[in-house]
Amino acid sequence: MNQFHSTTFPKSKSKLIIKSRRMFIGAKFLLVDKIKSIALTNFHRSRGGEVLVLKLYLKSEELAASNGYFSLDEILTNTPEWLQIEMRRHEKEEQGHVRILENRINSMAAAERNIPLYFLSNSKIKKFHLLAKEYETKFASGLIVPALVVGLILENLGVRIFKRHMRVLQKIDSKSTTYSLLASLIKDEKRHMRGFLKSLRKLIKPNEFQDYRELRKRALLLDQKGGLRSAIGMFILSVIPIQILLSSK
Repeated sequence: MNQFHSTTFPKSKSKLIIKSRRMFIGAKFLLVDKIKSIALTNFHRSRGGEVLVLKLYLKSEELAASNGYFSLDEILTNTPEWLQIEMRRHEKEEQGHVRILENRINSMAAAERNIPLYFLSNSKIKKFHLLAKEYETKFASGLIVPALVVGLILENLGVRIFKRHMRVLQKIDSKSTTYSLLASLIKDEKRHMRGFLKSLRKLIKPNEFQDYRELRKRALLLDQKGGLRSAIGMFILSVIPIQILLSSK
């Protein structure tokens, strides 16, 4: 066969392509992290900016507490009792996170608590929901397996977001109440991740492992999508005077 008509790459070239992709993803990750860190620094120049960020976190925790677009009863259909206990405990802890963030926000100026979130989109959460539903029938345990995989990705996303915020606060105000609040949330989120992994190891059967790997890969790709766009949007928002947001309701 003519080498120019071949549809396969030599191993050395394949390795180079994979390495290049990894380098691109790594560079993009660093760029997104840098832009969002600058945005967080900008937000912390005013109390209103800090409230806005906390309200974003509150929105995410409210979704986690309500299990995204699932009902807990739907997720736990035909699941063992030990898992039902674990998931209901997780739900209560996420509700606790909501109260913690609400208390922090309520301790700030009344006008700043009314900053609108009209710009916030939950499209990625909806896509995760559809992905989980797509894989529901591929596992003997049902929807709980893809729901745990998605939950694991989202918990890890939360840890990354909170850690970034803490790194920013270490430079500008490490004694902030928000700093200790985020440290507490990270501790819980990491424990949730360990619990989800433990549950998945118990639930996934050997003949389901390939589907699990495929689902996890797709969930990770979905997690990576839109990162640069959201970082730019976050930066633009961070330089808009908070009074303009308040007057735009």
